[in-house]
Amino acid sequence: MGSIKLTVPGATPAQLQAGLAAAQAFLHEHGITPEAAFGAHAELQTWDDQGIDESSVPPAGPTAVLKVWDQALEVAIAAACAGREGDSPYGCKLVPFDAWE
Repeated sequence: MGSIKLTVPGATPAQLQAGLAAAQAFLHEHGITPEAAFGAHAELQTWDDQGIDESSVPPAGPTAVLKVWDQALEVAIAAACAGREGDSPYGCKLVPFDAWE
């Protein structure tokens, strides 16, 4: 699996590592690679470039990939913030190989 980067404001290096491990396991379990997430993101960013009408919907494949990616972020945040009080910090990100920064 390619590299991913997790940002959780206020997390220690050990907490970030726990979050990354949880996200990687979740993504592996669902067969999603960082490269697939990046490709899905790029496809959704351009799917309407040729114009759309009111009945147009984004393609299902990339949408499903990014849904799993978003769930992996939630898993990563939960692992990185385990034992912390309060809400999850604002600004958490999970990005494939620094591609979306």
